[in-house]
Amino acid sequence: MLIRILDAYSLGYAHHHATPVREHNGLQVQALMGFLEKVRKSLKQHPDALHLILWEGLVSWRKEIFPEYKSGRLKTAAQREMREHFEAQVPWMKKALAYFPVVQAQSHFAEADDLAWGFSRQFEKQGYYVQLLSADTDWLQMVSSRVEWVNARRPSQRVTPDNMLKETGFPYPQAVAWCKAIAGDVSDDIPGVADIANKRALELINKHGDLEAILRAHRTLLSEDKVPAYRKRLALPETVELVRRNEKLVVLPAGRAIVPEEVELTFGDFDTLGLYEVFHDLGITEWTGAFSAWERGLDRALLSGEKNCVSRAVNNFASSWWSATSSS
Repeated sequence: MLIRILDAYSLGYAHHHATPVREHNGLQVQALMGFLEKVRKSLKQHPDALHLILWEGLVSWRKEIFPEYKSGRLKTAAQREMREHFEAQVPWMKKALAYFPVVQAQSHFAEADDLAWGFSRQFEKQGYYVQLLSADTDWLQMVSSRVEWVNARRPSQRVTPDNMLKETGFPYPQAVAWCKAIAGDVSDDIPGVADIANKRALELINKHGDLEAILRAHRTLLSEDKVPAYRKRLALPETVELVRRNEKLVVLPAGRAIVPEEVELTFGDFDTLGLYEVFHDLGITEWTGAFSAWERGLDRALLSGEKNCVSRAVNNFASSWWSATSSS
């Protein structure tokens, strides 16, 4: 069975930002329309696949480690206003998707990245093939022989272990996180080591192999001559501390494990009337006016086997993180 995991905020916010504003009774609906159309087309093109929609949590444990995490995203009034308009559409997206034959998942204590990590690892163990639909490069860490990353903004770009270097410049999935631990991640406001950008970080990874080997190799460089300043900097205790902190922020299996009780699942149940009423309430007349054509491909029920594989994955979630391994 194919399982397609969709990053709801990544996909929805892309439509909210890139498409013309559309309002109904003061509520913007362009993100909702773009996202639901994306899900509908995926269901139509992959009728035998299980579709899992992942939502962001309300609390980020990463801010406890680093309070400035993602702080730059809402600095301006325009950014805050845009985010507010998007967030107002989220409950309507969830309500509409409850009438789609899809599964929605959210943890109030984790980001969609963390949920995706747990689900991808568990589905892989169950023998399923997984496609990750997201524009978030953090999700590249999950790529494996049974997990493929599909660029949500450019679906023709599909990353597997075989083409990862060619498509992304990273030699293997773990290198994505190790590179961000050293160079930082501008999109999440995570600072890196001074004078080390992605290119240099990748050079270090290619030379030494992994993050531990990089730090180990630089411990004795402070007293040596003819060594670049940025390499000597990697020997400083404060630099090692920064890299270790970043590792907790960006390396998905190094993060806080999600336990089953923290995951909320919504199993969709196709309902023509319920879905029609949502679109009617939102004033989407082009969909209600040709509703029978729009809903084509949605008329199926989630199978018991599909529900069971999702529940089984959640029940075994915690084992996907290093903390479970180290404590056993």
